Amino acid sequence: MTDPQVAATPAGEINPFPSSAVAQVAQIGADTVTIPTDAIRQATAELKDYLANTATPAGSFGRGRVVAIVGDYGSGKSHLAFHLLSEARAEGGRNVQGVYLSSPPTNFIDLYRDFARNLYENKAAVVEDRVRQMYAEVVADSLANSPVHEPVRQRLLDAESDPKELVRENRWAESIFLSQVQERLAGITDNRAFITALTLLMRDGFSDAVWEWFQGNEPGAALRDRGIVQRITAHEGTALEAMGVFALLIAHGRNRFVVVIDEVDQLLSAASLPTDELLSALKKLLTVFADAGAFLVLAGLPDFLNTLRQDVRERIGNQVHMTALTADDVVEYIKQRQERALGERRLQPFTEDTVRYIVEVANGMPRHIVALCYFLYRRSFDEGVPVNDAMVRTVARENLYVRSTDSMHAEVRRVLTSRGLTYYRDRYVGATQVAYYVPLGEISEGRVFAAVLLVTRTLLDDSQFDDLLERIAGLKAEGDHEVLLVVVGLVPERYQGRLRDALGRDPLAYDSRRFIEQLEAELKAMERGFERLADRDPVVTLLARVDRMGQQLANTQGLILRMASHLDTVASTSEQRVSELARQLGEVIEGSARGERLTTPGLPGSPAALPAEVAGAFNEVLGLLDVPRRVTHVFDLAFRNTEDSVSARRLLRMTLRHEKAQTAAGVSVLLQELTESYRSAVTEWYRDLTDPPAEDDMQRLKEIGQTFTLLLDYLPTRHIEPLADFSPAGEDERADALGEDLRARRVLQTSDALEALSGRVEMLLPASMSEQ
Repeated sequence: MTDPQVAATPAGEINPFPSSAVAQVAQIGADTVTIPTDAIRQATAELKDYLANTATPAGSFGRGRVVAIVGDYGSGKSHLAFHLLSEARAEGGRNVQGVYLSSPPTNFIDLYRDFARNLYENKAAVVEDRVRQMYAEVVADSLANSPVHEPVRQRLLDAESDPKELVRENRWAESIFLSQVQERLAGITDNRAFITALTLLMRDGFSDAVWEWFQGNEPGAALRDRGIVQRITAHEGTALEAMGVFALLIAHGRNRFVVVIDEVDQLLSAASLPTDELLSALKKLLTVFADAGAFLVLAGLPDFLNTLRQDVRERIGNQVHMTALTADDVVEYIKQRQERALGERRLQPFTEDTVRYIVEVANGMPRHIVALCYFLYRRSFDEGVPVNDAMVRTVARENLYVRSTDSMHAEVRRVLTSRGLTYYRDRYVGATQVAYYVPLGEISEGRVFAAVLLVTRTLLDDSQFDDLLERIAGLKAEGDHEVLLVVVGLVPERYQGRLRDALGRDPLAYDSRRFIEQLEAELKAMERGFERLADRDPVVTLLARVDRMGQQLANTQGLILRMASHLDTVASTSEQRVSELARQLGEVIEGSARGERLTTPGLPGSPAALPAEVAGAFNEVLGLLDVPRRVTHVFDLAFRNTEDSVSARRLLRMTLRHEKAQTAAGVSVLLQELTESYRSAVTEWYRDLTDPPAEDDMQRLKEIGQTFTLLLDYLPTRHIEPLADFSPAGEDERADALGEDLRARRVLQTSDALEALSGRVEMLLPASMSEQ
């Protein structure tokens, strides 16, 4: 029976839940729902206390805070970080500045580059305004004993007059005032290069050169003539000092500065284990921000705190630990989302029971809960029935961890190949089929010891779990092997203890950032266990290891050869594309010479042309979707009489006979057509504007994006994977493993770009028009 409340959705096809559960900085304050969990309340209280503490005199140290937000992937760390930035903006207005940095997995110099680039793009006016404020104070002080100039002095202090213009109009000695500005800047830093550069911001014609240097580039001639001769990024210490200088400057006086460094664990894991030098640099970073009076937020995985020395941990104040969402939290989230999007605060098509089941299936993980709500709402609307437990299980199987499963298999093969291990896919051990059977050697004549890998998705019900326990027991009964369970998804808490008892070890949950390292550790432990069990002659063991190293070397050489072949193919394809582009350009020039009007959508200079950044967003996606052109290249190659033609024909025979490849071609074409139609609709919207867009215009743009997102949901990008790396490469098993990894990564990139496209367009287009 159809639920009328579901069928009669007030907004028709609008899905009130976000299609992407990954927080993005562009989403700050944009219809964002934040449930006040303990972590949210704790972090927000810390921020508000910082913002309220304005009694400390300007220029003094110790006003700042360093807060750590820790939690697993998908636990809401980035959302909380964005919430703090949004709260800071709402609480402090113009006196509060915020910067978000996603930590690069390299070093602190790259972190500084990201920081400086962010300042230049978003806060250059703020930095210059802080120096101008000091300039105004210097000029105002010089007028303190002149009653005639008191109104002018007050306007300077109230930032109602520009000190540069005032000095110029009155022909006062600029050099004397700027030297006094330098003296004030010396209270922030004793680095003469920084002082000189900041002061030059107050002189006409130097801003571009100064900001080039601030971003880590070599100083230009104008700066070298004034004693600035070295890049800021020449040394890590200088880069960190520069971050502190900017923090002190932006947080000058009663101003406040909030900085978020997300995924800080990547920064610390770049060198496997943090070195003393790295940790000392981090300690300096925390110290300079705290001393500068800034509010620094470090967000990362729980492990990152354990890698820090005690003296570094002491620099971190409050530690906010993300917790799982409860059923009550999710009920409130669903009601708020529907109230925001549909104008009605309601729980339907969910019930309290189904919400509890969603929380259980997702282990309370916010990212998975948001994704499930999105897909379940769509499924409920399409089928005209309320959400139930069976629907939750179906949606979870179809949409959670689908791409992760492909990536996991590619990474398992990569690890096994790199370790020189022979493996067999989908082999039976007794009556039980295993995903990977990896023989490690003979225990005795005729007895082979092996590592066997079982793979399962999220355990959704007791029957699935009982079946898994039965399979594990069957494998244990066979003996002569170690069993490793890989779970692509989540293991509900009620199953974890029983699984550990059955396996004799914890199951290995797939995590794309740590899986390879964890799998290698498990395999090493199994190899050591085999050697102890075999009790063989040490010389024999050594020879076995040498054989394995030889296999690893052969695998590496094969990989290099395949990469070289792949690069040759890429070069050949690029040459063809350049030739085709030259031909098309020639036609355009010839048409232009004949006086023909060019109206190609997106062509620069045409009446329908979108702003460059918006056109670039569309071109990026269409480039990723250009599977038909890659297929056409292989078709063309198959008809030629070259060495590559044989491999091209073989690749076509092996690929096209499979139904999945035919489906991939169809989905790829449909995705291209959908994106082209979206671009055409946006172009038409842009072309029809006669004035700056009004509220109704922006609503129409949003509706166009919602239509694109709605239709995109029915074209899963995972279906294009069979053609995603369509080029005549090697076809042996290891090449397939390499190709599978490349394909999975390309599909992931394509999917992410498609999901983010409408949001990017709605953000970039108004920004581009405001700059015109």
